Amino acid sequence: MIDPAVCKADGSLDKACCPLPFGIPSLDELLALDAEDQAKACLTSNTSLAIVGQDGTGKSVFALHLASAYLNQAWKAMRERPADSQASAAKGMTDICVLYASSDLSFGSARKVWDSFGLSIPNLRYTPFISAAERQSRLRNELSNLGAGAGSGMRSPGTDFCRIELQHLVPRGPGWVSNGERSVPDFLAYPRGTPGRPAVGLLDLTEYSAGDDWMYLCRLVANQPVADPSAPRNLLIVDSIEGFETLIGERNSFGERMSRRARIAQLIRAASTDWHLVFLVEEPSPGHRHPEEYVADSVIRLRRSSKGETVRRWVEIEKSRGRAYSPGEHPFEIRSGRGTSTGEWENPDDPMTLPHPEVKKNLGETLNLPTQFGYVQVFPSLGHRRRCSRRTGRWRRDALRW
Repeated sequence: MIDPAVCKADGSLDKACCPLPFGIPSLDELLALDAEDQAKACLTSNTSLAIVGQDGTGKSVFALHLASAYLNQAWKAMRERPADSQASAAKGMTDICVLYASSDLSFGSARKVWDSFGLSIPNLRYTPFISAAERQSRLRNELSNLGAGAGSGMRSPGTDFCRIELQHLVPRGPGWVSNGERSVPDFLAYPRGTPGRPAVGLLDLTEYSAGDDWMYLCRLVANQPVADPSAPRNLLIVDSIEGFETLIGERNSFGERMSRRARIAQLIRAASTDWHLVFLVEEPSPGHRHPEEYVADSVIRLRRSSKGETVRRWVEIEKSRGRAYSPGEHPFEIRSGRGTSTGEWENPDDPMTLPHPEVKKNLGETLNLPTQFGYVQVFPSLGHRRRCSRRTGRWRRDALRW
């Protein structure tokens, strides 16, 4: 169902109002991105997002999901093209630049999250608490391709199924390769990956430094414009603003004092309309506001509280321009996928998220599949459910099994 708030007068979708999808169904629903065409509308219109929260609330987990979901939407758009243009579109997938510039999260930690949540195969990983029809719709095409590929002895990542790589980037010169690390110039040179297999580049600034890392990012985005106006925009995730400020200090590479607000403005202007920007912002105290929140098109705030060994987390969409989003705080959990049980009975509200049998059979030898897929589950507030029941006339019932 298309939200009237994001439609133009002629009924067409207003792409300028679409935020970036996370690939987390329960969260995308709160952003009014529960329709496939709405999630894809963000590809060709740049936007900005600020994810704000205290340490340990899951900002990096959300950001890695977003990077995987963005390339997955681009891959789906490529697959929907006519057969005669899919080859050129598949090559164009490697032209999309997705950079995760991290001053807090090491590559080892990011790799662990990437593998545990199955972000390399976004359409084939287990997604609980969605309808059986929606789950089968997600799996049908790729599972049939996997079966056909197994019979012919050929399975091509990027053609038969969406596979996204996570590459370790360091600020070094061209041709520098060491222990699986790759230099930024080599990643930015075309192609950025194998044809049809897109890649997310994690720029590791926790162990390496480019000097003035803020200026380094500005030069990167300014030198990587989108070649085709109709092509998907590039994506830059900055994790986190406070980490960059701590490591770099108050002065830039020219020895001049530069405020945080000025650095954010410089990066936004360098990105222009060619890049999506995502800022991960530490919240030192509840209610504290940062410059990024005023200029971002969307602001998502994460909170947590602990009592003894119990930790509770909430997500709140504070702003999303041009969207009829769901306001208020919504509890969420980051689960390992192991599930819980009462005696011999599995608890239906916390199922075990095992890989699909066909996925395990056909890809178990080529992919590092986890025993269970971790996932993020947002529990919409009663206010959101009440609004949904008024709009649809019924409560949504979810299935828990393949």
